[in-house]
Amino acid sequence: MGDVLDRGILACPACASATLVGEQDDASGGRYSCMSCGHVCREEEGVLDLRLDASFDTLLDIEQYDATHHVTDGSARILARLYSDIVTGKGKAATGKVLEIGAGSGNLTCGLAEHSEFTEIHCSDLSPAFMRLLRQRINRLSCRNTVSFYLLDANELPFASGSFDFVFGHSILHHLAHFERAIAAAHRVLKPGGIAVFGEPVMDTNALISLAAGTIKMMETVRLVPAFTRREHAILDVVARRSAEKRANMEGDRDGLRQIEDKFMFALADMRHLARELGYSDFDCISPHVNKGYGAAVKAGLVQIFRQCAIDPAKLDPYQAVFENLELTMGPVASHRPVGMFSYFVFVK
Repeated sequence: MGDVLDRGILACPACASATLVGEQDDASGGRYSCMSCGHVCREEEGVLDLRLDASFDTLLDIEQYDATHHVTDGSARILARLYSDIVTGKGKAATGKVLEIGAGSGNLTCGLAEHSEFTEIHCSDLSPAFMRLLRQRINRLSCRNTVSFYLLDANELPFASGSFDFVFGHSILHHLAHFERAIAAAHRVLKPGGIAVFGEPVMDTNALISLAAGTIKMMETVRLVPAFTRREHAILDVVARRSAEKRANMEGDRDGLRQIEDKFMFALADMRHLARELGYSDFDCISPHVNKGYGAAVKAGLVQIFRQCAIDPAKLDPYQAVFENLELTMGPVASHRPVGMFSYFVFVK
């Protein structure tokens, strides 16, 4: 960790001063003291703690996270390739220095460390338990680059301005009550021309999925032989209400969302406006696996939800007209191409 400090990327989380001095405490770690305000950041077992509030932790089930989110070595490789392809598609070589926020158990981190050409991976998370899990995974790999570990608040990012070529976050912004601060902090720590990429749920498509679920639920009430069980009917009801609930979270009391883990979905127009407001030069939303129309994109989203809930996707077949009508309605009037229910927001500084 000491060579990271020598390159001057660290800033004091308390006062933002870059005058941090490191010293070894014992064989397992050390401490970094701010020469301006005296704040001390401790390093233990290779993880530098840059948090100001150590009491706030993740609400996710860390023990079951990998299983419920289908985290595998294969998915790590695919994810790393996806982020690399996104930045090269924007005309920037997939090399240089990456800051990852909200690394969690390390699916993206491990993929980047083992299968990418980025020279440095600086991974971070709020949770010590997640960071321990990530360290264990990294230690089992043959890393092609330097990997550094931090505990920090993604809304602050205690690094010097212009420290990184890229900022990546996979499924993190919708957990942050004030996610705008994280995107603003990413802008500050990026070099000119740097790129931030965040994989997140998109409101535009999820709202149509909710509409389709509600329509199917209503049509079920008049069928002589219902297609769905009571449990499946309840799941349709949850999906039908979900987008409106996420929008209400966005527009309501953000500070009251502390105990809600999945807080938001993000509308393209809102994110595009935020990018301009924060000074980014360009914004895009990329959906690598969506190449058909709105009806197909919405059906694909519902199929994914059905599979996650152990519902046979063939039960949607009697309702194909719902998806065809969405295509006929949305296709001619939409201002942008269809996007997936989970897509990638790209901010260029």
